[in-house]
Amino acid sequence: MEKQNYKELPGWEEEVKLWIEQESSVMVKAISKFGDPVELTSEDARNFASILNEAADNLDRLDDQ
Repeated sequence: MEKQNYKELPGWEEEVKLWIEQESSVMVKAISKFGDPVELTSEDARNFASILNEAADNLDRLDDQ
């Protein structure tokens, strides 16, 4: 996995991450260290949405190449 296509949500490292898989999709993993769903504050959710949009833009750029 290319480091530039791998992101973690600040404050949630190792629990909320996303990456571009095979230049075809955005993969998301959001699970707590206890195996539970991750509960985000509204600010965390907005930050995650921003990172997700950035990944989508990167995927679009890969499609244009």
